[in-house]
Amino acid sequence: MALAVKQGRFGAALMAAVTVFQAGSASAACLTEAQFSAAVRFVAPDLIQAGAGKCAALLPANSYLARNGASLAARYRPGAATAWPDVQTALKGQPDLKMFAAMDETTVRGMLLPMLNEGLTKQKFKAEDCAIADAIAANLDPLPPQNMVALITTFVRLNKGKPAKTPDGKPRPPIICPPVQ
Repeated sequence: MALAVKQGRFGAALMAAVTVFQAGSASAACLTEAQFSAAVRFVAPDLIQAGAGKCAALLPANSYLARNGASLAARYRPGAATAWPDVQTALKGQPDLKMFAAMDETTVRGMLLPMLNEGLTKQKFKAEDCAIADAIAANLDPLPPQNMVALITTFVRLNKGKPAKTPDGKPRPPIICPPVQ
C-alpha cells in the first residue's frame, strides 16, 4: 500500500496512522524496525476498514474493497492483537504518548479507528485514489499479512534520505531508526 500511493491519500493516511506514534513532535524518538512493523500490524485492520468505508461510494459494487475489504481487515486482526506489546514499548519511548502505553489495547484501538476515519475524512478522495487503493489491496491479498508489513517497512526504510517535517515545519527524526553500525 505504501509504495504505490506513498504520495497519495492512502499512503498519507498510512503514514499518519503509524507516525501517530511520533505525535508530530520534533523531539519524538525514532522507532526500531520491530516497533514500526508492530505499529503497521496494529493499525492495518483499522486502516483497511476505514479506507474501504471511505471508498464505498466511490468504487463499483464489484470492486475488491467492496467485496473483500471486511475479510481482508479480519485477516489482519490477529496480527494486530499480537502487536500490542511492541506497540506499548514504542509508545513508552515517545515523550508525548507515554500515557497511551498505560492504557489497554481495547481503549487505544477504540481511539484509533475514529482518528483514522477523521484523518481519511479530511482527505479529498477521488474515484482514482480509491481505484488505486483497491488495486493495491487486491494485489496484496494473496500475501500473508507479515509480508505486507515487511514490504511497508522496507518502503519506509527506502525513504530515509528525505527529510520529514512536522506539521509546523520543524525537522522530524526518521520514523525508523538508522541501523546501528
